[in-house]
Amino acid sequence: MKRKKILVFLAVIVIGFIMFAAPAIFFQMGGLGGYQGHNFALLGIIQLVLVVGVLRVGTRMLGMNFHDIGLRAPDFRSRPFRRDLLLGTGAAAVWFVVQFLVLFPQTGGASRPDIAEILQMVDGRWANVLWYLPLGVLGGGVAEELYNRGFFITVLRGILGGDRTLAGSSGGMGWPALLAATLSVVFFAAGHLPSGFIEWVDILIPSIGYAAIFLYTGRLTACIVAHSIWNSMAVAGISLVYG
Repeated sequence: MKRKKILVFLAVIVIGFIMFAAPAIFFQMGGLGGYQGHNFALLGIIQLVLVVGVLRVGTRMLGMNFHDIGLRAPDFRSRPFRRDLLLGTGAAAVWFVVQFLVLFPQTGGASRPDIAEILQMVDGRWANVLWYLPLGVLGGGVAEELYNRGFFITVLRGILGGDRTLAGSSGGMGWPALLAATLSVVFFAAGHLPSGFIEWVDILIPSIGYAAIFLYTGRLTACIVAHSIWNSMAVAGISLVYG
């Protein structure tokens, strides 16, 4: 049984990564008009559909569902949901301030390769920034959190001997959860292909934050909110400050 869990976990991680990366590569190579305009939104939708499909198959093979990996339906009347919204928003706001007031100015500003790439991507047009928002939310905030945090940490935690799910379980911060979270942070950061020390810092800090929030709450709500808001504010902020 454990062997099956390991094989399913590895298959979902590999196939999920391909499903996430392949559409982006297709558009970046000029497919359907290239990586611009409404194709940003289209890419976000495609990534979400493909990744959710892979996760759906993987969780069913493991006798699980999306609730087991931390996904909760929005319920504004629920105190935990409102608390998660505030936690996610606060985390994104803090990281935004640190990046734009400290890290970006101290590490090159507009001359940084990643900032220059974003400026080239939006091409000085706010329409491109708006088209990018669905990609940042759907492809980044939702798909990546379901995949990198929800599935990766929860399933690997179970394989390592922890409880089957994080939510409502005892020992949520035991070594299986911490090791699974650490590996998810490294995998998530490496998957973004950082090209130098500064880019590693830029991706490791929020990744650690998302993993810590997931371990703390046992839910993906705050992670999705934080990741989505950061992706949106980063592109809009870079366009406004450096464009």
